[in-house]
Amino acid sequence: NYADIVPMRHGTTGGKPDHGASGHQTRPLRQRRKAAMGLMFTEKLEVWADEAPDDPVWLVGHRAWKARRVAQAACQLGKTLIHQGLKTGDRVALRLSGTACWPAAVAGIWKAGGVVVPLDPVAPDAANRIMTLAGARLLVTAWPGRKAFRVTGSPAAHRRASV
Repeated sequence: NYADIVPMRHGTTGGKPDHGASGHQTRPLRQRRKAAMGLMFTEKLEVWADEAPDDPVWLVGHRAWKARRVAQAACQLGKTLIHQGLKTGDRVALRLSGTACWPAAVAGIWKAGGVVVPLDPVAPDAANRIMTLAGARLLVTAWPGRKAFRVTGSPAAHRRASV
C-alpha cells in the first residue's frame, strides 16, 4: 500500500526509510525549504492516492493517469534511484515524451532526495550539454509504450571524478 511508505531520506542505504532527523539541522535553510516543498508535493500525492485512488490527476491526450498509478510510479522510481546510488542533492536529468507522466517522475525524484533537471526530449545535443553543466549523472526517461521509467547512469562515478 502506497500510503504505508514513509518519505525516503538518504541517511541510510538500500532505499530504506530514515526515521531520524540526523543532519537536518546542519543543512542550509534553502536546502531544507526545497526538501520540505518536495515532501509536501509527495505527501499530497499519497493522500490523494488513498482518498480517491481512481481520480485522474494527469491527462495527456487520450490517457488519464489515476492517483493510485501516479503514486505507485513515483514510489517505484524513487526506490530505483536510491538503489542506483542517488544521494540527497544529486541532480537527476529528466527526459520524457509528451505522453509520459511528469508528476510521477518529479515526485519520484524528489522522494529519493534528488534535484530535477528537465531536458527537452527533441533536442538530444542540448540535453547532453545541460546534463554536463548541471552535473546530472542519472537520466530518467519514459517513452510511449513503456510501462515504467528507465534510469541510466551512475551518480557515484560523478562523485569519484569530482573528489
